[in-house]
Amino acid sequence: MDITPLRVSPNYRRMWAGLLVSNLGTQMTAFVVTLQVYAITDSYFAVGLIGAFSLVPMVIGGLYGGSVADAFDRRITALWSTTVLAALSVVLAVDTLLTGGDVWLMYVVVAAQAFFFGISQPTRMAMIPAVVGEKLLPAANALSQVSWNVGFTIGPLLGGFAVHAVGYQWAYWFDAISFMAVLYSYWRLPAMRPHGEVVRAGLKSVLEGLRYLRGRSNLFMTFLVDIVAMVFGMSRALYPAIAIAFYLGGEATAGWLAAAPAAAQKTPDFRGAAFAMQGGEAVYQGVCQGCHMADAKGATGAGTYPALANNPKLASSGYVLTMVMNGNKGMPPFGEQFTDQQVAEVVNYVRTHFGNRFKGMVKEADVKALR
Repeated sequence: MDITPLRVSPNYRRMWAGLLVSNLGTQMTAFVVTLQVYAITDSYFAVGLIGAFSLVPMVIGGLYGGSVADAFDRRITALWSTTVLAALSVVLAVDTLLTGGDVWLMYVVVAAQAFFFGISQPTRMAMIPAVVGEKLLPAANALSQVSWNVGFTIGPLLGGFAVHAVGYQWAYWFDAISFMAVLYSYWRLPAMRPHGEVVRAGLKSVLEGLRYLRGRSNLFMTFLVDIVAMVFGMSRALYPAIAIAFYLGGEATAGWLAAAPAAAQKTPDFRGAAFAMQGGEAVYQGVCQGCHMADAKGATGAGTYPALANNPKLASSGYVLTMVMNGNKGMPPFGEQFTDQQVAEVVNYVRTHFGNRFKGMVKEADVKALR
């Protein structure tokens, strides 16, 4: 794991640490809500409704959040959206203190949390390049994913133990307080105003993004698969009932159940696993054409994707090989996702198709030497 961004960037270090603490609190609350709803209703259907109330606001917030991040100062957007999320956790704590928990109010708060999380998350991700620079962006993104995974794994476990030890409201108070760490990190950042042409946030920019997705099946499917997995593949609604009815346990047992799937996973070797297709044409169609288009003429929409067709830069096999392996600017690195064979085949494919007729075939040994 490359921790260079943490060593060289104080701003990223504060931001990463704040997000780690905040993610723990957020996942605590997400799980504690399921425990509390089940305790009040004794119904896993009522627990499942939490996901139903979250889905639409999460999608709308995510779509709108991207347009907000492109139109306003991202630091300010992150500050106010995170403050709202902290306030919503306070609402849950106060409601629990005064009424013991009103289920319908909890549904409303969860829906609001999903919406504002949808705004804050793309804003956070858009801030990282400005904080660490393009060279360190892959490492910073990997570290951010670690922070998210730790919160997703440990947060529910801590939530179960917190409820068992001190009650529901204190878990919500911890979540509200945990936001202070990330708010402090945002406060220390410089202004992050959008560059270039600024598109006004709103329905028009959201529709423009949806139009961009249309016809780009690979990119669209990544969103669809992620939504399906999060909505239908997560069994959190069942954990409270399983812990109590099957294991004869309580909140702490449910917390262990929530943490167990992630804790049991082994770290896989992702190289070549994410993309199983073989042959340069298959790799290009399965991965590259989502941005560079089927005719390799590139596109302009949510970003600018350069044309590979009739591109004189491709005369240098080393240039193309380095780009595929290490990425550049908005292009992600595929060195860890592709096998040596896949890298060589796709490089050779783009250099001999789309109007390109360059000599000098890349071999697997060339790829291996670059790793």
